[in-house]
Amino acid sequence: MQTQRALIVGADGMLGSTLYRQLAHAGWEVHGTTRRSRTERPHLLHLDLAEDPGAFAVPPDISIAWLLAAETSQARVRADHASTCRVNVQNTVALASRLSGHGAFLVFTSTNLVFDGSLERVPPGQPVAPAGEYGRQKAEAERALLAAGDAIAIVRIGKVLHARLPLIRGWVADLRAGRPIGAFSDLVVSPVPLAFAVEALMRVGAARAPGIFQVSGAGEITYFELARVLACEVGARPELVRPRPAGADGFPAESLPRHATLDTRRLA
Repeated sequence: MQTQRALIVGADGMLGSTLYRQLAHAGWEVHGTTRRSRTERPHLLHLDLAEDPGAFAVPPDISIAWLLAAETSQARVRADHASTCRVNVQNTVALASRLSGHGAFLVFTSTNLVFDGSLERVPPGQPVAPAGEYGRQKAEAERALLAAGDAIAIVRIGKVLHARLPLIRGWVADLRAGRPIGAFSDLVVSPVPLAFAVEALMRVGAARAPGIFQVSGAGEITYFELARVLACEVGARPELVRPRPAGADGFPAESLPRHATLDTRRLA
């Protein structure tokens, strides 16, 4: 059987690096990209989506390409619409067009923030209604990519959580040291384990299943409730976790959705 050849755009991020290892372990020939220098990531190809991707040398015979690279900081997106839109929309779509021209099936990661959070378990066919700039950019990229052809899957993923996240690591260190922490009591997430998110991306890509898929947890939890659960898990006193409004850290109201779950029946 012919070896599958994959390209992961953004292979040094949380999702990308895990997907890279999983595909390699499964016997795929995997190529990955990074915007960092080759001295930092010698096994990866250099590709910075802040620049025109037209000069990027696409590896030959790529069967599936996962488009994971993006500017995901909502604060940076709000502060610099032009340059982040260039990364998240224009250059991502331009690269996707080149990869499609080489015959690759595309898997593009998007977000639950293409919706405004007013509804629970939003179905994939619901018209997008982003409340914030990051969601608007992702929704714009979705529209352009879906209009370009049938060989693409959009995978909307809620908040991916794992033990190596700086937020979680910081909480664990403070709680174990007996130090109090503040956690947002008015910001909900629908947590997705890292391993599950990567498995979903792998399966959708390997099946070459087009259209929109959604990945989220079955329920919702505030960051405050999450931190309290974590305190119990590490044997710390739950009262060390103090509720904190997200607005105190400069979060605008548009970044505080009431709901975060998505309808995942098509993925199931």
